[in-house]
Amino acid sequence: MAEYRSTKDIVKDLYTIYGKNVTPRNINMYRNTPKWKDLIQKYRDEYLVSINHVPIANKRYRIDIRQSLLEKLMTKRLDSEQVSQYRLMSENLREAKDEVEVKDDSPHNVVYAQFNNLSDKEIEFKRKKVMEEINAMNKKIRKKEKDNAISLESTT
Repeated sequence: MAEYRSTKDIVKDLYTIYGKNVTPRNINMYRNTPKWKDLIQKYRDEYLVSINHVPIANKRYRIDIRQSLLEKLMTKRLDSEQVSQYRLMSENLREAKDEVEVKDDSPHNVVYAQFNNLSDKEIEFKRKKVMEEINAMNKKIRKKEKDNAISLESTT
């Protein structure tokens, strides 16, 4: 759920990995329960941050691969099948770029921050700071919701 996987995929994986038969209804019941929303959101946030660990999601990696492909194309005599493979690789790199880089006209792109120039300690510090801010905001929201519920009860 946290990895934006479909209900069908989750049911299949639970059976394949753990041998457990569950219905799509069971999955949706957990997905839509307030009790699990915070935990699902926590794992979803961690999942989105982990995108940076996938090499093809990094611009530098894609540029290095494209440079390597270009050098091979310029120095070797390739048959048509090899050229097709290089073309396919180039298309895959372009698709990966389109998935991770932000476009103003499309709301379907994944947005993440790169922290390549920070040390592990700096990244951990920033993560803790952001989590503290998120927790503080959540507390304010819960307090507002509680206050609104109390004020609604007193007016009725």
